[in-house]
Amino acid sequence: MTKMEKNSEIKIVDGIIPKLIKVDTLEQRNDMVWKLFMEISNTDDYDDVDQDNYLQKNLDLFNRVMDEGDERLNLFTNDYFCLSQESKFLDFFKRVFELNNKQCIINLGEYSKREELVEYLYYKLKNLDELDTVILLGQVDVLSQRGAGLYKIENVELLKTFIKLGLRIGSGGLVYFEKIPLLVESAFDMRFILTLNDKEGLEQYRAVAESEQLHLL
Repeated sequence: MTKMEKNSEIKIVDGIIPKLIKVDTLEQRNDMVWKLFMEISNTDDYDDVDQDNYLQKNLDLFNRVMDEGDERLNLFTNDYFCLSQESKFLDFFKRVFELNNKQCIINLGEYSKREELVEYLYYKLKNLDELDTVILLGQVDVLSQRGAGLYKIENVELLKTFIKLGLRIGSGGLVYFEKIPLLVESAFDMRFILTLNDKEGLEQYRAVAESEQLHLL
């Protein structure tokens, strides 16, 4: 167990579980990444959103795109391999979080009906560790409120819980970072799609990725 995990457990024992903060009103922002985030957040059909004109990169373990039949794809069926690589992504997003004033906004959808929330939690919880399970269960009261399904995250352990869901089941929510505009979409095979505003932001995030032995393709 890492020192960080011990500290998180102590906080939970003391009754301090990091919480999502429901976002009821949002300030308008001018960056293109924010525009895409809101467009996706306000649609019922994700496929209807045109993303062709955005600067997008894959955050990947490997330094080149894998084609169908690539033998490396078999690694993602090996739980030991996948778990051994998670820390690279968690450390990457920890540093991204710090670069963005330790806050971000996540779109998790709306679960005002209790049965929908129970279904959501059941699917997520069976893919999480004990500590993350406690953290996610601690969000029930917030997730059950009516609204647009947008929440602010101001705690890195809470962010990591959703990043782990992205890594393990390709479903960790849509995350927006404001200071250096970045939109993060989880995908399968331990991959994230990053949407950026410009090449300057791309180079900043590329430097972070390379320092964690990850690649932007």
